[in-house]
Amino acid sequence: MGRIRRTFDIGFKIKVCGEIDSGEKTVLDICRQHQLQRPLVEGWFQKYVQGNLIPKKLETAESALARENEKLKAKVGELTMQIDLLKKLSKELSRPSTKNVRSSIYTGGDLEIKGGPVKPVIYLPAPTITGKKAKR
Repeated sequence: MGRIRRTFDIGFKIKVCGEIDSGEKTVLDICRQHQLQRPLVEGWFQKYVQGNLIPKKLETAESALARENEKLKAKVGELTMQIDLLKKLSKELSRPSTKNVRSSIYTGGDLEIKGGPVKPVIYLPAPTITGKKAKR
């Protein structure tokens, strides 16, 4: 099993470097206290002194707005596709049927076919045999 790689947030690094800079603790004391290697802490301290100890992924307001804009564009595209599909389905359902049908469950009313109104016909499933086994 390999070594566990630890990551430290920017606040911890600044706190450690502040303690070294103020003279409260030495680099060696910090390394012993937090079980860190000396080159690592010295590298943090050099960046701290130069003013380069800042988060790598500092998100600006512009990048946040750009990311949100992309999400909204994707959502608009998705909704546009749904609207187009619903319009197409609406056209299909509003067309008169070409079949000679006595009634439609979907329209719910009587249809007039040559000779006057016709009552809707509802087809029920065939009865099933219960209690007896069917012969094969």
